[in-house]
Formats: sequence, structure tokens, C-alpha cells
Amino acid sequence: MRRRRAVVGLFVALLVGLTAAPALGTFPFPGGTGTGGNIYDYTRLHINNGSCPPGPGSDLPKGFDCKSSFKLTDYAPQPGDQDYDPTVENNPQELFGVKGPGTNHAWELTTGRPDTVITVMDSGIEWRTPELANKVHLNMGELPVPCVSATCTTTRGSTLQDYDVNGDGVFNVEDYARDPRVTDRNANGILDPEDLIMRFSDGKDDDHNGYVDDIAGWDFYQADNDPADDVTYGHGTGEARDSSAEIEKQLTQCPNCMFEPLRVGDSFIADINHWAQAVFYAVDNGASVIQEALGTIDHTAFAQAAADYAYNHGVLIVASEADESAGHHNWPAALNHTMVVNSVTSGATAGDIPGLGSALPDQLKPTPIQRPATYLAFNGCTNFGGYTWVSIESASCSSDATGQSSGMAGLLYSAARNAVQKGVMAPDASGRPLSAEEAKQLFRLSADDIDFSTPRCDPAPKCGPANNFATTLPDSQRFVTAAGWDQITGWGRFSSNKAVHLVADGKIPPEADITSPRWWQPLPTSGSVPVTGRVAAPRASSYTY
Repeated sequence: MRRRRAVVGLFVALLVGLTAAPALGTFPFPGGTGTGGNIYDYTRLHINNGSCPPGPGSDLPKGFDCKSSFKLTDYAPQPGDQDYDPTVENNPQELFGVKGPGTNHAWELTTGRPDTVITVMDSGIEWRTPELANKVHLNMGELPVPCVSATCTTTRGSTLQDYDVNGDGVFNVEDYARDPRVTDRNANGILDPEDLIMRFSDGKDDDHNGYVDDIAGWDFYQADNDPADDVTYGHGTGEARDSSAEIEKQLTQCPNCMFEPLRVGDSFIADINHWAQAVFYAVDNGASVIQEALGTIDHTAFAQAAADYAYNHGVLIVASEADESAGHHNWPAALNHTMVVNSVTSGATAGDIPGLGSALPDQLKPTPIQRPATYLAFNGCTNFGGYTWVSIESASCSSDATGQSSGMAGLLYSAARNAVQKGVMAPDASGRPLSAEEAKQLFRLSADDIDFSTPRCDPAPKCGPANNFATTLPDSQRFVTAAGWDQITGWGRFSSNKAVHLVADGKIPPEADITSPRWWQPLPTSGSVPVTGRVAAPRASSYTY
């Protein structure tokens, strides 16, 4: 544990009464025990009615505005709405103005599962964040069973039920809220996992995994057991908010997924070997999704070995394409076996800043750029290129897209666990709910193609202005996109609603993986190059390639 925390710990050790009371919120979401009263049956964690706009029977989370929360909703502006534009809402090329991925309906199948863990590999975590404190995955192997009496003896448990002393179906810091051994040792006003790190670190590797006192993640940057963020930019904290916060405190994609903070650098710049170490740790400790919005200063064979290790163990690496508005390589995204995402966004927020040059003389003001009234505008700060997989509806470049899509990947893995538990599909040969390649192919299959180069008429043949269907785009400048895959938007904009419904129905696509030549391998200027790979249909009836 970091020595810089020790002085604070001495001052607050006496504040035994400052264990924060449970904050308002619902976790797991939605509450209740469901049919049969089994709080550990995570298939019950879903809403019943995610319709947007919400009707009388809606049980969408508090604070969810389906009309404006474009990162989550399937809403399309209607006549009378301030942002309604018939050239968008009646145009198949604009996906009929649908704002986002339809997560509001994906939640009807699953709001995530606490046994689905997303590892956030970034700058670490700001522990003073109430919407994240209860969502941090805790390592039972390094912690005593929470105590609920005035006098405590240290006991070790072996099951979730041993540690879930408040009986809400999940093991988190709230289970220590009445433990007299645990106080607000970091003096930030809330009970958080760092308080457990400071109280229970004893210098012993109790679970024998090679990491001493890895109670709530690990710091691979400074090689200690407290992944606290040292800077105030909060990049890693923001990433966790996007994917896996407590939903009624912060809108997020996977309300019931747990996350594990693994610090690999300051802010989003890192040594790729620190990231690679974190990947091996995450895979070996049960992660389903690796979330990384990084730009590393180097590239090593060790990093590729780590990416391959995750891929071969069914762990999806969701990688940011980076934020330089360029087509250059960005590591770790440029490694083989990652899933690279970038950002599409509202035309009102894409491109340059409104009002730029307003204080300049008229002759020096820049020429106004026509922004299309769209939710498919390529975010001007995000990268593009040959390894783009899908685009994500998001606001602040590829980092936001990484957080959103990692949460959606959490929903995907949760839906797969539900499908296995219900007998809809069997786990793969190694017992995993999904392979990493199956997860990637589900993202591909569930993406709505973005193609502004080919006028479409859907539904055919009754389209055109006479039938209220636009066939041309408003006059505007756009990045070049094409039918199917293109280097700007990949396979298109991902729909979490489509993906989780495919999994719930047991419709798992075949796998396809090119293993040689690898990305960025130099090729001869003449002659032939052998291409090798693997295709399989472990849970599909057939495949073509």
C-alpha cells in the first residue's frame, strides 16, 4: 500500500463513527428479489418496459431522459420536437434519425450481472466518487468476512453468501458499512474500497496469486495495491462512469456489471508493458471485458502476447482508436485481437466550436461549416483507419466511445451468462459464455451500416418525397463512407439492443480470425502473400467466408 496514504490513515483511524450511511440509489438495479426470492439469480436483473418515451408501465432508471440521452436511447425525434428534421427522420441513410444504440430496450433482457467484471485499465480511480464506490469488484481472497457485531474476529469465507452480509445479492464495500474495523480512513467522506485497502492490507498474499493484498484492483504503474489516481483529470474515473456506474446516481451502460480499476499510467498515456501485465492479471482473475482508452509510448511483443492471451481466454479487449483525428496507428488498439471503436455523434456537436471567430473582423472570420442535422456525424476528434471495427454513439471522442461500448460489451456477456443459465445455449468447450471472437462478431452483426455514398430507398418501392421518405442528404460536408465496412465507421453504429436479443435467442455467429499476416507487417511489393487464419461455427449451423 502507498506510504503517501499512511499519515492520513493515522489521523482518521479514530473516526469510527464516520462510516457513511448507504446513499440513495439502487444497486443491483432494479431492486427486489424476483420470482422465487433468490437474490443470487442474476437473470432477474432486467427492467420490464424500456419504451421511449416512457409510458405508464415504464421502469426505466430515475434520471433517464430518453429524448436527450443519445448514448443510450433508441428515440428518434418526432414532429413537434425541437430537434425534429424530416430530412433526417425520414431518411434510411440517416437510420431514420434514431439517436443511439437502444440500450433502453437491451435492459429489458439484462441490466448486467455482478459476476460480469469489466477491468478499466487507465489512470486509476478517484475513490471519492459515490456513483462508483459500490461498483468496485472486491477480492474475497484477500479480505475477511464483514463483521456486523461490536466485537470482531477475523474469519475467512469461501462463498459469495459468506461475504454478502447485507443480503443484497452482491459483495461490495456496503457489506462493511457496519463493520467497526472499517472507517473513513482516507477522509473523503464516503465509505469506499480504499478504506478497505488501508485497513486490511497485511503484507500477505492470502490468495497466492502473486499480488500481495490486491483487495480492489492493482497499480501496475507504481507497483502497489492501491490503484488511486494521482492526478485530477480523472480519465480512468470517467471511463468507469461510462461503462459501469451505479445507474440512479450516474447514467451508464451496464448498471449491474462490476468494474476493477487497474492503474497502468498517468492519465491515458502509459507504457504498454504495464498494460500487458494488467491484461494477464485481469484474465487470470475472472474479467470478461478489458476497457482501455490509452495511447502508449511504445509497442512490444509482450503486449501482443497479452492481447492474444485475453483473446484465447474469451476476454474481449475494447480499444480506443484514439483522439488525434488521424489515420495513424495507436497502441494498444493496433495490436491483433482487439476490438477497436471510434465515435459518431450529433451533428450539432461535431466539428469546430460554434461561435469560433465571433470576435474577429468580418474579413477574418472562418467560413461557416454546414453541420448536418444527424446523429451519425463522424466525431472530428476521433481516429479512423483499416482496423476500425464499429462506431459508437458518444460525445467526447474515442475515449467516451470506449467507455460506452465496454458497458455494452458487459451487457452482451451478461446476456450470454443468462442464456447459458436458462439453457438457451451451452457454454463453449472451455466453459466460457462467449469467446472473444464471438463477442466481436456480435458487435459486427449488430451494427447498423453507415453509408452516405449510396442513396437508399427503404422500404422499397414506396419511397421518395411523395411518400414522406427522403432519398437525398441535406447539403453538407461529410467524411466518405461506403456500403458495408469502411475505414471511417467500420461496420457501422453498434446497437446494443440488437446484440443482446441475438444472444438471448441463442443466435451466436461463426468465428473468423486472420492470424497471418499480422497488422502492420511489412509486405513485399510484388509476388504473393500467404494468408492464414481460422474459421469455425461452434454455435452456428454453418458459415461462409
